[in-house]
Amino acid sequence: MLKIAVISHMYPSRVNPVHGQFIHAHVKALQAQGAAVRVIAPVPWTPPGLGWLRRKWAEYSAIAGKVEDYDGVRVVRLPYITPPRPFHVIGGRTMAVSLRRAWEKIMADFACDLIHAHTVTPDGFAAVKLGKDLGRPVVCSARGSEVHEIPRQSPTIRRMTRWALQNCDGFIAVSHALGQTAVELADGPLQPEVIYNGVAENFSSAADAKKIRRQLGLPETAKIILFVGRCERDKGMDELLEAFAKIVRRYPEALLVVVGDGGARSEMESAVRCAAFGDRVRFAGLVGRNEIPLYFQASDVFVLPSYGEGMPNALLEAMAAGLPCVATHVGGIPEAVQDGVNGILIPPKSAEAIAGALEKIISAPDFARGLGAAARRAITEKFSWPANARAHLKFYEQVIAKFHRH
Repeated sequence: MLKIAVISHMYPSRVNPVHGQFIHAHVKALQAQGAAVRVIAPVPWTPPGLGWLRRKWAEYSAIAGKVEDYDGVRVVRLPYITPPRPFHVIGGRTMAVSLRRAWEKIMADFACDLIHAHTVTPDGFAAVKLGKDLGRPVVCSARGSEVHEIPRQSPTIRRMTRWALQNCDGFIAVSHALGQTAVELADGPLQPEVIYNGVAENFSSAADAKKIRRQLGLPETAKIILFVGRCERDKGMDELLEAFAKIVRRYPEALLVVVGDGGARSEMESAVRCAAFGDRVRFAGLVGRNEIPLYFQASDVFVLPSYGEGMPNALLEAMAAGLPCVATHVGGIPEAVQDGVNGILIPPKSAEAIAGALEKIISAPDFARGLGAAARRAITEKFSWPANARAHLKFYEQVIAKFHRH
């Protein structure tokens, strides 16, 4: 039985139950395949009285230091000091210190064979430092932004990311495109192992979409366009709203539903309230993990106009639900979506392209159904959590064997 220590600041909690659910699904799949897993979830902590810096930081402080059973997984909520900004520059170093100081105590009954950090920074940076001290092999995973976007924020973050990539014992990317970006960033020997994320079985098409719409408080006869993700500009939200303004003029029954939260949400809500189509946009905010599949099942089309992605889980979930999808031709998305076969690919930063693709789907129900059915087949054939777990365990064994040979 392999014993794996998973380090992830993204691991879901009562503060943010939606965040990192794909990592939890991955851990559960590893357990189902016979691996023993202990999760260390670093939690940002601020001294008492400074929680005003960011409300969620105060909420995190309330769970810092807790050890809990989270849906059958033992999770240690390890506190580490870091300000809200600049998170990665300081967080990687303080996380490394907290991990090293607490490791023997929190892992006293769990002698792990390998450490797996989910994200290159700050988790991977901290984990590689820890692995060097403990003499344990370390695998880092990249999901997208920590390779595509975050290293651009400062030269320091770029150096930290490069160091983690060059010094980890194994590297996993969720798409071939993301792996190639990481190779270029590492500027040294790096051999990515590409392992696709899986999709939970509860993401399937609905037998009674109208009933689900009533349950969610959505109009039964609307043409529902769904976005699920962070409400940030790099997700293409500005272009999406501009495109929807065009769509709703031709299809007054269209409704845009936005599921998720982010730094740009309040500004976008304000812009929508001032627009002529304001009553045709719903911001659902963060919803529970059991509620997310319902939004897919209640919708007619899914749209993801991101500027950059690794292999977006929301897109895979939409495809699993049999939705026709419109997504940008970036990152690993073309590895899942075949243009005109199981979805429509568009260039990023183009409201015209978004509107054109959405109209093509809305105006042709048979075409839309064909895309959705093909999307569902693609997920069944290519993306599953058991396959994800088996691929990870095989790679872990290779990394451990290589580590001990050296």
